[in-house]
Amino acid sequence: MISWQSIVTIISVLCAIGGFAFARIEYAKRSKKEDISDARSQVTQDVGRITEVMIKLDHIKDDTTEIKGEIREIKKDVSDLRERVVIVEQSTKSAHKRMDDFASSKIRNEKAEEDN
Repeated sequence: MISWQSIVTIISVLCAIGGFAFARIEYAKRSKKEDISDARSQVTQDVGRITEVMIKLDHIKDDTTEIKGEIREIKKDVSDLRERVVIVEQSTKSAHKRMDDFASSKIRNEKAEEDN
């Protein structure tokens, strides 16, 4: 027959094993919860960063669109100035021709007066 001390020892050992098993199970559950919590936290941070990047990209897109518009305006201004320069060059060429003709006729008149 088993003595009551042996029964108490067996029960104590079984309780110790049960306590260890219970602690291990609870640790695993908490570890999973912490892993899930850490993953959620990481996802939240990543979403925040992605949102910031998307906002910055939108601002860059808006700035690029604005710059393109300004470049179109500058091209139009340059084209208008090019046309004006052509007109001024033609006018200058015509004025030089008139001055040359005037100078030639004045020289001829002066020679004609000298000959008389």
